[in-house]
Amino acid sequence: MKVSDFIQNDVLTPRLSKYLSLVVYDPERRYRGLCLSLETDKIAVVDATEGSLESRFQALQALKSLGEPNPTIEGLVVYVPVKKPLDDDGKLIDPFSVHGSAGAVFPKDDGDSFQGICLKAKPGNETEIRRLFSENPNPSFAAVDAIGGGNKWPQLRAALAAESTKDILIGLLCPKVPQAAALKQTEGWASEARDFLSSAIGLKLKTKGETLQPVSNELWRYLLFSEFAFDLPGALPASLSTVPRAQVEAEPTIGTVCDQLRQNLQTRPIYIEKATAVETELHLVDACREIVDLGMKDTFPSEERTFLQRAIDALLSRDVATAEQLLERHKESVWLGQGESQQQWALVRAAMNLKSSCRQMMSELPKHTRDTAALLNFYVMELKDTDRLQREFEQAVHNFIKLPELMEGLVNHVRSLYRTLAEKTQDAFIKQVEKSGYPAGDFIANGDAYEKFVAPVLADQGRKCGYIWVDALRYELGAELEKLLSEESTVELKPALAQLPTITIVGMASLLPAADAKLTLRWKARR
Repeated sequence: MKVSDFIQNDVLTPRLSKYLSLVVYDPERRYRGLCLSLETDKIAVVDATEGSLESRFQALQALKSLGEPNPTIEGLVVYVPVKKPLDDDGKLIDPFSVHGSAGAVFPKDDGDSFQGICLKAKPGNETEIRRLFSENPNPSFAAVDAIGGGNKWPQLRAALAAESTKDILIGLLCPKVPQAAALKQTEGWASEARDFLSSAIGLKLKTKGETLQPVSNELWRYLLFSEFAFDLPGALPASLSTVPRAQVEAEPTIGTVCDQLRQNLQTRPIYIEKATAVETELHLVDACREIVDLGMKDTFPSEERTFLQRAIDALLSRDVATAEQLLERHKESVWLGQGESQQQWALVRAAMNLKSSCRQMMSELPKHTRDTAALLNFYVMELKDTDRLQREFEQAVHNFIKLPELMEGLVNHVRSLYRTLAEKTQDAFIKQVEKSGYPAGDFIANGDAYEKFVAPVLADQGRKCGYIWVDALRYELGAELEKLLSEESTVELKPALAQLPTITIVGMASLLPAADAKLTLRWKARR
């Protein structure tokens, strides 16, 4: 199809039919002839090329007619050979913005760029079209029409039941059962595939095979390695420089296909199998052993491991922002389900959360050390969340039968941060206890808990009471328990101060009836 026919029949006419009023902005004056050819007895076309008051009047009269009960026209096209106004100020001085507001505007967005339209009009020729536009940003219709040359690859399209370049490529890479059967029964598709792949992504097949498997295998290698090369920030290693790969014009097509293959749950297992095989075939691990930054896409399984190392290095160097970026980008990586990868990323995320919290609490702590009550309130309101993150971090560590060597430094680093925060908090607490005593503020003591909360319920004969003692239940765990129980019933959480010294035998005794009055502690020297 000629690109001019595509613009007229597939772009302008459908919008005009839907919105009745269409303003075409065209500073290059590329579409003037197409717009003028739309004029009929029922379609009014106003040409504002001369910029006269007459064209404004004609456009307003036509728009007014469209709003009447029995309009004399069924559509209005206003051709304006200037740039589309981009903001409200621009629309205020544009005499034709009202027509666009009442109907539609062309171009609407980046998809309406001339290059974008040509890509849609000539599926299967994306690489050649991008090359043409890189050489000439404003090619003629004739130059674009010269690409492709009609309805090509009919047997290939028919066998795969596909029209777009992306769908044809995916059909050759991961054919569905009907597609594979159709290719097996169709003669001549392989020669069309050679022409198609050369035109679409620049792949010149080396295989002489006429069956799907050799074609598909070569396409997988070319596609995956091309994405890897596009994403690599630096130069390719010398050992990989001769591996066939696509030119830059094919990058958008290849990126779209690879992303879909990874994201689609049906094609993901095949992607994993092929990417692993290609990585082994090309000896990528050895070839890229000295490269630290492999880009942002995890095309191959070994790349995912480098991203993990980069996230760890970022946390160790206090670059939390980079670690967050890597975690966010790779939280749905195709490789997360492979081996211990998911556990490793979970540990890195837990480490990042705990480190961020420790740093924040370290800066907040000095504001809450004026007395014991202030410090305790700070713990109940904020610092307990750091304890929760520490528990989640240690759980992530213990999920490994053997901690990977690359994780050891990070684990030690984050544990040290938490230990420093705990020690500073403890030092502040001891100083305030020495200064103002203990218990403090409005907090109740554990020794009062039975008489205050349990005894009144037991005295009410119609009520039941469950009194559960749990040794070493940190306050943050109590807060988590409250969240779970509150989903089923009304829950009230109250902090209570442990009896000093906080050892099991004393803590349990302080929860007994009448502990507030009868509990005593005696020092017994060992013989």
